[in-house]
Amino acid sequence: MQNSKLSAQGRPAFGWKTQNEESGKTNRSGVWLVVLLVCGLVGFTDASYLTVEHFRDVPPPCQINWVTQILGPWVDCGRVLTSKWASVGPVPTAALGMVFYGGILGWALIEIIGKSIQVEKYRSIKGTENMKGNWLYRNLKLVTEIRKRKLVGGVSMGEFVESGRWYQLLGVMAGAGLVTSGVLVYLMLFVIGSVCLYCMLSAVNTVVIAYVTYRIKSVS
Repeated sequence: MQNSKLSAQGRPAFGWKTQNEESGKTNRSGVWLVVLLVCGLVGFTDASYLTVEHFRDVPPPCQINWVTQILGPWVDCGRVLTSKWASVGPVPTAALGMVFYGGILGWALIEIIGKSIQVEKYRSIKGTENMKGNWLYRNLKLVTEIRKRKLVGGVSMGEFVESGRWYQLLGVMAGAGLVTSGVLVYLMLFVIGSVCLYCMLSAVNTVVIAYVTYRIKSVS
């Protein structure tokens, strides 16, 4: 009965170890996952705001006293966000940022939910808690059905998450975001000659995401 609640490799369905297996690593990974989730939410909000302002054709306010005192005339969000580098064809760069941060946010949510479900399933196996009223436990059937859904190439969602490719996906996204942000910062500083505070927030955010990704992969 217990084996039916674990994957064929003896691992929990979402790739998380049970509580008696390296619980310290699992706890640290959970902390970094929350940080990743917050970064994804901040980035998605920032990119969504810039996308809306782009289509409204309204330059966002760009004044923070202590920043403008240091950078002076360098701070000019309007100049950056109306430059030819602010769009890729008809698509604003900020909209591409929404896709990136949406991917990061989705990855973190799936992993956090997966961890929570595995903890609850472990408790139910051990009989240490009445699970009938637990939301996660009641929806395990739905999660199981999602895991069975086939992706491109005939691989199921569950198989993909259990494999190393799940963490490779996060690494690819974080790396792509870091490189893209580096290019955009270079364009701001050395081509456009102005700084957009919203863009700089996104750039700092991608650096944090890259570091958190490294930490998650190192403790998972």
